[in-house]
Amino acid sequence: MMKELKARMRQNDSHALLIGEGAEMRATQHYDLCWLWNVWGLDATFDYPIEILRYSLPWVRAAVAIDDNIGLANRLFVLGIYLALFNRNWHCETAKLSDWPEFAQHVKKLAGLRKVLLEFLLDGRFMDDLGLRAEGGYARVYERLNRVAVVVAETEGKARRATIELDASRYRINPASANCQLVDFSGQQRPLGTKRSRTEQLRAEIDLGAWQIGALVFTHGQEVA
Repeated sequence: MMKELKARMRQNDSHALLIGEGAEMRATQHYDLCWLWNVWGLDATFDYPIEILRYSLPWVRAAVAIDDNIGLANRLFVLGIYLALFNRNWHCETAKLSDWPEFAQHVKKLAGLRKVLLEFLLDGRFMDDLGLRAEGGYARVYERLNRVAVVVAETEGKARRATIELDASRYRINPASANCQLVDFSGQQRPLGTKRSRTEQLRAEIDLGAWQIGALVFTHGQEVA
């Protein structure tokens, strides 16, 4: 049914999008976007951990209803999920993003960083936290061709140092020749030093300001003979 509906839509408008509420295995194969509701938007709780959806249905492009919750916005960004911006007063007839200037500025930063990381967030393979240990931030891994990105966010509004440890062997990274670049809200890439442990873990530390997001992008380096 969904397949036929989408075909008819595209016949009338080649740019039409099929958006469905909720997410399940059969229908989401045809949706262009799934709209998901969290529980009243304020406490960032869901009927199930949102990470399970992202990992079990990796082809799904989802948008989660969210108000001016910056911590939740950062968490959803790390997971590659769109923000369905919604007024916290659900019965208000009119609302503008500019009504929440701090949140509006943060959304602008997220949009800019998303453009820089689009190849990972949209086209990369979401690896959840496999082979990853993170302290001081909420982090997930993406793999794309010969590069690996660890996206890490501060979600509590407190400046802190985040420590990332990534299993080099799992992601076929040669620590001897690979390099790491850090990308943040500035959109600029700059080299970031890493340390190698005896257990083939790549370790890096970054300072995250309140609500800041950064991405550590690793190249595979030369293959080991």
